[in-house]
Amino acid sequence: IKYTALTGRQVLPPKWAFRYMAGGSNGFWGHNVKTKEQVRDLLNYTVDGYKRLGCIPSAIYFEGGGNDDPECYKVCAENGIKVLQWNCGDYHPRIMRELYPDAEYGSLPMVKSLTNPEQSHYFGDFTHPLSHETIKRIHNEHISLGLRGGMVDFTELVPYDAVFHNGLTGNRMHNFWVYWYSKAYHDLYSETVGDDYICYVRGGCAGSQKWNCTWTGDQRCGFDGMKQQLAAGLSISASGFSVWGTDMCGLTGKPTDEEYIRALEFNAFIPLMRTGGDVSKLPWEYGEEVTEVFEKFYWLRENILPLIYSGAVKTHIEGVPITQAPAL
Repeated sequence: IKYTALTGRQVLPPKWAFRYMAGGSNGFWGHNVKTKEQVRDLLNYTVDGYKRLGCIPSAIYFEGGGNDDPECYKVCAENGIKVLQWNCGDYHPRIMRELYPDAEYGSLPMVKSLTNPEQSHYFGDFTHPLSHETIKRIHNEHISLGLRGGMVDFTELVPYDAVFHNGLTGNRMHNFWVYWYSKAYHDLYSETVGDDYICYVRGGCAGSQKWNCTWTGDQRCGFDGMKQQLAAGLSISASGFSVWGTDMCGLTGKPTDEEYIRALEFNAFIPLMRTGGDVSKLPWEYGEEVTEVFEKFYWLRENILPLIYSGAVKTHIEGVPITQAPAL
């Protein structure tokens, strides 16, 4: 409690973010493989399947497709579903030149090379004065369509020879970059949609918990991956990052029915309950038992939502973790 009083309390997402959230990664949406029409068909198939079960997710996460299609936003809005997307800290030079056609390339908010001042890395420099305006230009159109946050990915690849606008180099900014990166997305959504959003990041730095929530990274499907998720979640909870979740049962690999069920039960009792990963986690594509257990734990989650949300409010105000290891 004293640590978070010093560094900052966990950000408080809206109540809908603590309900079941669906979606998947590139492997599910078929980035650069599926056409726009195929992505729309997959979205309609996904939404219709949940409607048949009577278990509508509060949000659907898109990675690599759908998040730039007004028709996908329309389908989600008609069913009361928020749209989340994958985000990255890289700024591709082509995009930057489109955003700032008349600017000197060296003046743009991109991390510079310490050894070659004429060279820019792809990493966004979130300590730069133009940083906030840049991510607004990148995301404003999608936010106006209904985008409400998502994954803030790739936080651990800062080059050693990078130099930032604040004068610090890569060895000093390796962790601290996460703080500025998380803050940039917090500021973007807070300015545009208030508190009606959720962003979650896998990196961490003292104080970054007041800007974003967390997910436990990219484990493989299976019981070993779930053990890693549990250890990671309890560890970060004890370190001030209290609102966390997982890619249910892991990012890569297809779970067995038993692994799916155990992962579903686990996710029902952690702060964020969300599916993700490169393969389908749609319950009706597994065995009949999986579908029955999914419906049971979907509604169990709905019924304990006030308890979970009150825990989130308490950690936001007092710093007490929602999930706690026995030592706590």
